[in-house]
Amino acid sequence: MKNNWKKSSRILPWLLGSIFLAYIIIIPVIRYFKNPGYGPVTSLTIPADYTNIFTDQAKEKLVLNASYLIKGREPFSVLKYDSSYFVLVYKMKTVPGSNLKDLLKHDSTLFGRSIMSSYNILDVNRVRLSFRRDSVSAAGSIRIKFYGDSLISQFESDSLFDYSINLQKFVVGYGDKSVDLTVEPSYFLAPKLPIRVVLSKSERGLYFVFLWNMKGDATVTSDVIKELIRS
Repeated sequence: MKNNWKKSSRILPWLLGSIFLAYIIIIPVIRYFKNPGYGPVTSLTIPADYTNIFTDQAKEKLVLNASYLIKGREPFSVLKYDSSYFVLVYKMKTVPGSNLKDLLKHDSTLFGRSIMSSYNILDVNRVRLSFRRDSVSAAGSIRIKFYGDSLISQFESDSLFDYSINLQKFVVGYGDKSVDLTVEPSYFLAPKLPIRVVLSKSERGLYFVFLWNMKGDATVTSDVIKELIRS
């Protein structure tokens, strides 16, 4: 009887470990191969509606680095502004008639990538994007969570939110789905990155604009945001 108990006590941790391993490795791998073709393809054009969020004055100082086209979702576009700042733009489609304040929710339960989903990773100029390998439908609600310090809501209107933060991680989900997108400094244990996060709503969708300094860790001022973003 004692021998059987000893054998069971040795088998149980192995069994539990195997189940845990399946969840964190095997299932995401299966999901990865079930969703082929979701990797980024580089393009040297930017969607026309992305440029509409910038002022006419700013457009003269903007230079496109690249756009990254991904199956099932809108592109990520990376630009330089005034030879001093990197600008990352991404759009999530939203249901018609949605209001920014009703659409957007701060969700304290959002943390990081789900072990039940597979994600692609894209590193762009000190920032790492992790996005789910899945098609993104028009959202009726979008959940966000900031991780870092010195979070300040700099400006809010019916169509524009502007935040500044020393960023550790920014997490986005929509509807009742798991985490869809994370934005964070591009390498493990990197210092927090001073960044502006602007959310601009139009009939076409919700635009995420991330702006950070090309030269060191200087903060981005509100004057730069006013020059750049059409309000």
